[in-house]
Amino acid sequence: MELQRLQGRLQYLGWERRWGLLTPEMKIDLWPFIESLFFSLNGRHVSCQETKEGYIISSDPTSGSTFEYEPGGLVALTTEKSLSNVAAHLDETLLKLNGRLVRIEINDDLFKIAADPDENVFRLNSPVGGEVIKIPTGVEKAICKIGQGPETCIFFDRDPSEGFLCGKFSFSGARFKLERLAKHRIIAERIGNCGLARE
Repeated sequence: MELQRLQGRLQYLGWERRWGLLTPEMKIDLWPFIESLFFSLNGRHVSCQETKEGYIISSDPTSGSTFEYEPGGLVALTTEKSLSNVAAHLDETLLKLNGRLVRIEINDDLFKIAADPDENVFRLNSPVGGEVIKIPTGVEKAICKIGQGPETCIFFDRDPSEGFLCGKFSFSGARFKLERLAKHRIIAERIGNCGLARE
């Protein structure tokens, strides 16, 4: 596969669902590109790098880790003594980048995804993912678009004691909301493009 350079808005509904990339012209399903890469890298020496707003998987003859892919199952880097779950790390990256404009490079030796640095996004006051984050008072209508039906962000939540909350970066909660969106069981339909605070 020749090097593909893609740009668009990531619409990630979950590991086992279509990985959408929305461009002005079309909606691209990224999974066929990803699976072709996984098959190509299977059994080869590979390195992976998780960045602040991206992820890189690349062929690397100098790496001490071997890429293992089993369709519908294992996606991992292995050594004689360890196993690193590539699927889990990549899934969390895609959840963090969900709704964002992204730039992608992919061929049979490389997958690189990163947030588009030209997109101006609202950043929540937390440098790490994995938790529900309190939304600053006063931005819930402009940013989360509460009360606007389908335009409301699916990750918006409200707690009687905590106030307005964002669940985009609470990965288990985000997966639950995305599953409801995929099954059309939620009124809100927009995947917000917020990001985490820069350290």
